[in-house]
Amino acid sequence: MVFVLLAVTAVATSAQNVVNGRVTDHTGLAVIGAYIVEKGTSNGVITDMDGNFEIGLTTTDPVLTVSCIGYKDQEITVGGSSRFDVVLAEDSELLEEVVVTALGIKRDKKALGYAISNVEGDNLTSFSKINPIEALSGQVAGLNISGSGSGAGGSSKVTIRGVSSLTGSNEPLYVVDGVPMDNTGGVDAGADGTGVYGGTDYGNAANNINPDDIESISVLKGGAAAALYGSRGQNGVIMITTKKGVKDNESLGIRYGYQITLSTPSILPEFQNGYSQGSAGQFMATDYQSWGQKMDGAAVTNFLGREQVLSASDTHPYKEYFKTGITHNHNVSVSNRTNKMGVYFSFTNTDEKGIVPQNRINKNSFTLRFDTSIADFITLDAKANYIDQKAFNRPNLGGSPDNPVYTMYYMPRSVSFDMLRNYQTNSGMPVIWTEQYSDNNGNIIPGDNFSFAKSPLLSNPYWSENLNTNKDTRKRL
Repeated sequence: MVFVLLAVTAVATSAQNVVNGRVTDHTGLAVIGAYIVEKGTSNGVITDMDGNFEIGLTTTDPVLTVSCIGYKDQEITVGGSSRFDVVLAEDSELLEEVVVTALGIKRDKKALGYAISNVEGDNLTSFSKINPIEALSGQVAGLNISGSGSGAGGSSKVTIRGVSSLTGSNEPLYVVDGVPMDNTGGVDAGADGTGVYGGTDYGNAANNINPDDIESISVLKGGAAAALYGSRGQNGVIMITTKKGVKDNESLGIRYGYQITLSTPSILPEFQNGYSQGSAGQFMATDYQSWGQKMDGAAVTNFLGREQVLSASDTHPYKEYFKTGITHNHNVSVSNRTNKMGVYFSFTNTDEKGIVPQNRINKNSFTLRFDTSIADFITLDAKANYIDQKAFNRPNLGGSPDNPVYTMYYMPRSVSFDMLRNYQTNSGMPVIWTEQYSDNNGNIIPGDNFSFAKSPLLSNPYWSENLNTNKDTRKRL
């Protein structure tokens, strides 16, 4: 559908230069909101609820252009008349939406006997530059997208019209330029990250697609839409069409785009601020629970062996630990098209820092595409894509002791991140609020008083981000 927006301004004129009339469709119904503009000027009006209009003229030989979405434009030479009844004809071509269906076939959307949704590439540019599938969130009915919470470069779980299998995969089939693609990967090459010790999410294959190269995405819903793909398409199909050389333009096209994105946690869980570390109303310096003595100003000795005044904290642990994520995306594309062939080249650099400290991904993507018409019935289309991606310190998930969210869930309210910033003792042990021991000088410091039977397996988040790190490299052609 094509939308046209015209600037309309009011012009003061004399009464003898005013014309009026009414705009209707072929059935005689009033066309509300039709634009009547004096050609060659910005002088125009809009029809009212009854289709009526009145416009003052400013030129010597005025011509009026009448337009409305869904109707063909009509021009009227005013001459000596002062009254016009305009009948607009429907423009069926404007109302027809062409979409890419199975096997790359283009069809009119209204002629299809099954559900399909289409999203243009321009609507994807304001979303994640690492995972383009996240850009479909909220744009397609029946499509559910959930991230793994694994920071920059994490995978997304996609279902169309709900879950269809309890034991098998519910992921749709991905087809890029007519070629089916395996989208497996994700957490530890297939694990869901919800086990006892969690896992690390390395992203799935859809992360290899450069969002700046996408022209449109069609989502085929249901078995009828994906029948040509057999059992692989039983959960629906996400069809991705990438860009070619410039359309209807024989000149060289050069485009540069830059985007910066900031991210922060959108939902913060609520924590109680009334009780300190311990249980049964008693403060216990090495307890992982948070139901100890009331935080009413009493002085206690904490797990570091230091005196501490118990007082309610007004700082949320998420805000105290997480950073503002920032993404820089640079894209340069060059395209050209002649009568029979087109060339498209694109380079994209994406540098993303996640909200978890030290989490970072840098990705370079190169795309070269060439298409030519060999004969009236033969077209050659070739594309090469090279990706070089480096990721550092991807967050752990689930019940991993290196998962900062898991740590914060168990961290007592009387323990602050300031107590944990010096994350390592002189003997090389991590500083954890559930452990204590005495050094050679008799000083109480974190140590080996930890009971696995009573406490969950925990770690210091600063220890994890600085010492227990991970990194991975992906190079794919």
